[in-house]
Amino acid sequence: MKPFWSDLGKLISSKTSQEEDFIKNVQLFTDLTRRERLKVERLMHVREYQAGEYIFHKGQPGAAFYVIRSGLVRIVTPGEPPILLAEVNPGEVIGELAILDETPRSASALTAEHATTMAIFKGDFDAFMLSEPVIAAKIYRRLAIVIGNRLKATNAMLQKQAAKQPETRPA
Repeated sequence: MKPFWSDLGKLISSKTSQEEDFIKNVQLFTDLTRRERLKVERLMHVREYQAGEYIFHKGQPGAAFYVIRSGLVRIVTPGEPPILLAEVNPGEVIGELAILDETPRSASALTAEHATTMAIFKGDFDAFMLSEPVIAAKIYRRLAIVIGNRLKATNAMLQKQAAKQPETRPA
């Protein structure tokens, strides 16, 4: 019988390889080299959430941003019932404005099913930005693209909604 410790290295290596494969496909990190991604990975904290659990609430300070590792997350505004703004799948990022400014969260993140996230806290990322400015610049560039795409999608949605509304003319 093989001792438990003899297979531990394979188990750790397999898990690390899976994490690396996942991270390299996250849009924020696609411009990074393997070595750069490994540095970013050290900043990440895995968090587990049950279905129906909030990751963060509208109005809270933005302390971290999250990469969805597994599960489905809904971005909602508070209310009964909450208003659905977006559904976020594995590989996508939520709460990313937390690394840009100090403003409170603009919406809430609610899990639709069991979800696993990889959080990067603002303080950790701020320190990382000072020690690894080239890597941080690559992430910020990708973040600008993500935010730009979300803004375009929001504009398209608003235009579609406006087209459905009857035109009102002043009397």
